[in-house]
Amino acid sequence: MVLVAIFYFTFLVSGFVFGEVTSSTAVSFDGSSPLLPQGPPQDSCRELRPGESLRVDQPLRRQSATGLPRTYRIRRDATDPNLFVAEFNLRFGPLRDAVQERFGSQLAFIDQTEKNALAPYADEMRAAFIARTRQCFESMRDRLRTPNGQRLELRLDYPNLQDPDAPPESTIRIQSDAGRSSSTSWARTIDCSTIVHEVLHLTGLCDGYTERWLTAQRPHPERGDANIFSCRSIEPADSIMHDQSGLNFTYEVLRCTQTSRTLGPEVSTLTNPLPAVCPDGGTSKRLLVGRREYAAMVASESARRRTGVSVTKDGRPRPPVFFYYRERPAPTATLYPAQMRLITQPFCDSGNQRYLDCAQNAYRTREIEGCAVVPDYCQTADYLQ
Repeated sequence: MVLVAIFYFTFLVSGFVFGEVTSSTAVSFDGSSPLLPQGPPQDSCRELRPGESLRVDQPLRRQSATGLPRTYRIRRDATDPNLFVAEFNLRFGPLRDAVQERFGSQLAFIDQTEKNALAPYADEMRAAFIARTRQCFESMRDRLRTPNGQRLELRLDYPNLQDPDAPPESTIRIQSDAGRSSSTSWARTIDCSTIVHEVLHLTGLCDGYTERWLTAQRPHPERGDANIFSCRSIEPADSIMHDQSGLNFTYEVLRCTQTSRTLGPEVSTLTNPLPAVCPDGGTSKRLLVGRREYAAMVASESARRRTGVSVTKDGRPRPPVFFYYRERPAPTATLYPAQMRLITQPFCDSGNQRYLDCAQNAYRTREIEGCAVVPDYCQTADYLQ
């Protein structure tokens, strides 16, 4: 089991941080400069002018200043200088894990004829992921913002393969629902906010949260289970690279238990503003939830009302619940100035120096590789400004 865990961790991280394919680095400016086949332009710290675009093709970890492969094209809008558009060429496949999840473990033993029969399902899944990603990006329009008013839009672009200025390809493996999504491997049920977070890794942005999920999967030979990536600089909670879940919160809910409200078939009511406390007494709990989560909460309480089941599985009394809710404005996610600068000026090492200093420790573990010596500002949010 230990060997399996180590192998799985190595595979996961290699896809997420170390994945490499052979390609040359190419950079171009639309309209003002010719295609440059090697390396960044000499004026790499010049901001894009309206209408210009920059192609970033660094699929090798060693090519990228943050150590994460970078494959995208960034364009500054021709009419709105505060709007930047990051374009991606995502290729979904292989789909083996996801197909196997649907058809069962016997997939490993089928012959070529049966594999060919499964091909349409793989094509269908691939088309579904393209449509889902497009819809996700569209729903994020005007929702990725910096505090100083700059905005980032995400788009899929499947160009003519002969176009040398097209966004470079990025391969995304679709895995089973049980897997954890990464920048190069998505779970079959990945949600939109996670898609956004993982796609932003393709611009070189590093994770900014405390890693807990992988902590027990990389045992240290002397210290046992190390706190994985313990050298990482932790970003503020509103950073999309710290926590993207806020993009999913559609409703603000006041959950009232043990309420004196006359209970009928109705279990929720739309109200704005939301009451500070439960109007009919009882215990108040405020929640931020997504549309699906709220629908499930209401359906569960409605089912209990219909069936008369008012006890938990272990036999304890279950108090009645009523929900007051209001729709929230489409939540936005914060891109800090240093993150936007890295995306829009990816080859400007001097302008990105603070972020790059702190990125050295994003995927290092104190008990294993040891932490790189970095400036004190990496312990605060100052490096994101």
